[in-house]
Amino acid sequence: MTQKYLFSLLLFVLSLTGFSASAQATYDPYIALGVSIADGDFAQNAYPSIEGGVSHRNVTLAASFGRGNFDGAFSNSDLISNYFVEAKVAPYYDIKKFRGSVFFGYGAYIGGHNFTDVGAGVSYTAGSISYGIAFNRWDKVNYISPSVSYNF
Repeated sequence: MTQKYLFSLLLFVLSLTGFSASAQATYDPYIALGVSIADGDFAQNAYPSIEGGVSHRNVTLAASFGRGNFDGAFSNSDLISNYFVEAKVAPYYDIKKFRGSVFFGYGAYIGGHNFTDVGAGVSYTAGSISYGIAFNRWDKVNYISPSVSYNF
């Protein structure tokens, strides 16, 4: 993946945030912190990420940025190739304070291989905060992915 492509993806995410903020009542922007956890050693099999997106008419569009695992994060030997970007689309259905969704994502490690991400999840909203859990198959591995979101 080229740096030009990554820069374009980041500009797209920023434009989504700006567009959704100006639309006010019609679009629902959010930012989320999450971690995808697989079996085994947590440092090797947990993938942290930050996601930003906008929901409108029962569909969410989002972009994520994260790291391949916690092992060696923020060390002097940390490499940009340990990080990934991903674009997602997620149709959803709300029942009171709960939201159920399925999602489809496509991403790439910076300078590395591409991957897909498919899954389903549910979240509970209390005020501006949502607490979620998803079950997904990300880069050919099964994960449980808890998250916390702030809804603007």
